[in-house]
Amino acid sequence: MDGLEVLMPLGLRSGWECNSIQVMIRLLFIDDDPGVQKTLKMVLSESYQVISAFTGNAGLNALKEMDPDVVLLDINLPDKDGLDVLEEIVACPSAPPVIMLTA
Repeated sequence: MDGLEVLMPLGLRSGWECNSIQVMIRLLFIDDDPGVQKTLKMVLSESYQVISAFTGNAGLNALKEMDPDVVLLDINLPDKDGLDVLEEIVACPSAPPVIMLTA
């Protein structure tokens, strides 16, 4: 998928196992700023499965394909206004909660 990156938590990437069942929250982060993406991935990737999309359209595609539990959405995107993306997200029957961000 163009403009999309999935980052697994460090423990899952390294083959870490434990006796308890861990449920990882899938977080879709839609933001075109590489610096913001990198910073939030560093902070969130140990606890969440982070799905990154750099455009509104890539984010909407990821929403359909990855079924995230929550969305972090930038208001200013290169291809679509974040509020327009929000409208499309909430129109989905199983829309996840959305947290809007801006610089």
